[in-house]
Amino acid sequence: MRVKFNTKFGNRIYSTKGSSVWAGIRWAVTEVEQRSEWIIGDGKDIDLWRDNWCHQLPLKELINSDSIPRNCLNEKVSSTIQDGH
Repeated sequence: MRVKFNTKFGNRIYSTKGSSVWAGIRWAVTEVEQRSEWIIGDGKDIDLWRDNWCHQLPLKELINSDSIPRNCLNEKVSSTIQDGH
């Protein structure tokens, strides 16, 4: 779903892109995300800026900053973990 319904920068696409299913389930995505919890583990699969791993909003939206360099937007949570913390 991420590939089809997110931009290459990880932002959600709200148009249906020719999918009759997306229009029907789009409303539920936010609800499911709000009621889900993250298991961080080693953090290698969690996008530091675009996944909402530490708050209801992703960090990129939480700080509302377009000044984050693009090369940093590829960082994973694992880049912030040191000695298991």
